[in-house]
Amino acid sequence: MACLTGQFDPKKGVGLQVIVIPPTCSAHGVEVPPSAVPRLALIDTGTTTTIITPQIVQELGLQPTGRMRALVGTMQSGPVQTYCVTLVLPMNGETGVFPALEVLEAPLEDGPIQVLLGLDILSRGVFTMSCDGHFTFSL
Repeated sequence: MACLTGQFDPKKGVGLQVIVIPPTCSAHGVEVPPSAVPRLALIDTGTTTTIITPQIVQELGLQPTGRMRALVGTMQSGPVQTYCVTLVLPMNGETGVFPALEVLEAPLEDGPIQVLLGLDILSRGVFTMSCDGHFTFSL
């Protein structure tokens, strides 16, 4: 079983490095290109579908696969572009590869976070957070 564990700051949430690449670049058993850039992601249990920033879309040259009405942020609702990507999580010597994952594009507040990991990822495994500041995500 692939497992990701670590510590988190309860005031900031669970942040981790992920790799986002175009869906044609990777599948199970294929190496991630050396040019792939790790992105800071925040696990967001209130997000249904994983979100990436316009910066990632532009850098990877992704093409939209559709549009979806989404609630982004506390009060903003409207249509957003959807994209297909491969998402890679580093998981204790193994990788959690999520090929052909449909994600939403939305701007996030200025800062280092470029990905919000939603329930579309978390529901594929078991995610726990402890009051002592430890988290575990197992596939």
